[in-house]
Amino acid sequence: MIHNSKKSSSFSTKRQNIAQRYPTLTKLFKKLISEIKACLNLPTSDEALKKTYKARQYHAVVQQLPLSSIGNMITSLTLMLTFWGDVSPTIFVSWFVVLWTIALVNIGLWLKLRSVDKNKPLKNLAAECLIFDLSAAAVLHVSMAAYLFGITNEEGRLLLTAVVAAFVSTGSWMFSFLPVAGLAWVFIFCVGTIVALPNTYVGNYAYLVMLVSFFGLILSTTVLVCSRMFLSNLDAETKLENQRQVMGFLLNDFEENASDWLWETNRAGRLQHTSIRLAQIMNTTQAALDGQELSTIISSRVDTNEGLIA
Repeated sequence: MIHNSKKSSSFSTKRQNIAQRYPTLTKLFKKLISEIKACLNLPTSDEALKKTYKARQYHAVVQQLPLSSIGNMITSLTLMLTFWGDVSPTIFVSWFVVLWTIALVNIGLWLKLRSVDKNKPLKNLAAECLIFDLSAAAVLHVSMAAYLFGITNEEGRLLLTAVVAAFVSTGSWMFSFLPVAGLAWVFIFCVGTIVALPNTYVGNYAYLVMLVSFFGLILSTTVLVCSRMFLSNLDAETKLENQRQVMGFLLNDFEENASDWLWETNRAGRLQHTSIRLAQIMNTTQAALDGQELSTIISSRVDTNEGLIA
């Protein structure tokens, strides 16, 4: 215990020394970490709100599952038909069946959750299971692409390069609403490509590693930015809804207690919202006033009063 305490103290001292020596870099680093955390989870102390946002992120990705699943199914079928003679049928069929099973499960999940309240907190490990599911599909794709890249000709490699580039780019955007899923997708494709390159490519390996790493960094940044925008929109939507509820409460209180007449008209000059007091003065109901022209109602009321006087 004493040894561990000394290690912790030494690490803390080194960190303080670095912060004192490079204050500008330290501030930039802290700012970067703060921004990344804000992209992953919107800063708020309201735990209920955090769960609601997490549920909305989850369902936003689920809504993308039909398109991504159909893309996985079509691509896997195309690869199997194109490279059938180059790979053992057992390996190819097993890969194909597992990938299609994942795709069909994802479509089933989308069908199941279509009518579910998107603001309802998630069940335990629901988001983690979805992330694992998408990551498994990414591993299957990059593994087969790397294997085929080493045994096929130049035309086949061109096709595989296009498929991998399209999948990693499209998937990073589609799954960015749940940033961990999007980042995992990018990481698996980029690392899988880098690991497979020495065994399948003879050339300037260092250059390709740098290129793939830079591409992965750009896609990861895109995931974080899209996630931040989505969370900011959710936050703005929540604040707007809260303001609407407060205004509605104040308006209802005013309508119930004020003696003034209150109404709202649309562009055509027809009533679309009236106060209880106005309905009482007109000896009718609020529902009966909706859709009528105010001038017509007043004229009819004046005619009625004149008839009573006469």
